[in-house]
Amino acid sequence: MLLASEKPTGSGGRVRLCRVDGARIETLKEVPVDMTGLEWHPFFVEVRGPRIRVLMGARELIRAEDKVYTAGRVGLASFKCGARFSDVKVKLMK
Repeated sequence: MLLASEKPTGSGGRVRLCRVDGARIETLKEVPVDMTGLEWHPFFVEVRGPRIRVLMGARELIRAEDKVYTAGRVGLASFKCGARFSDVKVKLMK
């Protein structure tokens, strides 16, 4: 799974949840998000079986299901913006 943030010129930005298979990237869901300013935005991604939730702080941005993979990797990316990532943690949920 790839969580991508994009801030095209003149807009507030978008958060995109993608499935990556080799060089192929498929968007599962995409939402507009106001990420104006220089403040940090905490993001959380929760995966339980095929269910995926993406939160910005306490606000749920994306709820999706993907039954293609049962295991894999996590990735973060930014496009057309100067995003920075800090304190990235991956935890096994029981």
